[in-house]
Amino acid sequence: MLSHHKLEQYNRVFFLQDIVRPDQVLLIQADDQQDVFDWDYPSTWDTPHSFFPLLFQVKVVRYHSSCDASNQFLIEETSATNYTVTSHKQYRFCVQARDPLTNGPWSQLAQIEVKSRKMKQAKIHHH
Repeated sequence: MLSHHKLEQYNRVFFLQDIVRPDQVLLIQADDQQDVFDWDYPSTWDTPHSFFPLLFQVKVVRYHSSCDASNQFLIEETSATNYTVTSHKQYRFCVQARDPLTNGPWSQLAQIEVKSRKMKQAKIHHH
């Protein structure tokens, strides 16, 4: 009795940087009088964060612009999970994350639009 077997082998090469993309960070405006923003690691990211760090990219753009706009007031990378903006104009605050160990893709942007405090005070005075 003869038996025929066929063995096939497939290889696929990939890099961790191509598949490791953090979920969107949770962004809150901690103090709207001081323009302080806090964010947290995505709940899906491994812990401890000291062993599985993320790098955050902070962007401040014009109020009606998208986070990807080229007319940014500020762009900075940080390992911190908070940031204070020193602008009295209206703006959009954006933050995204990526794995600094693989230099993989950035997460989806989290964002908050901030109106100027002068406008808030003016509205209060008009009531």
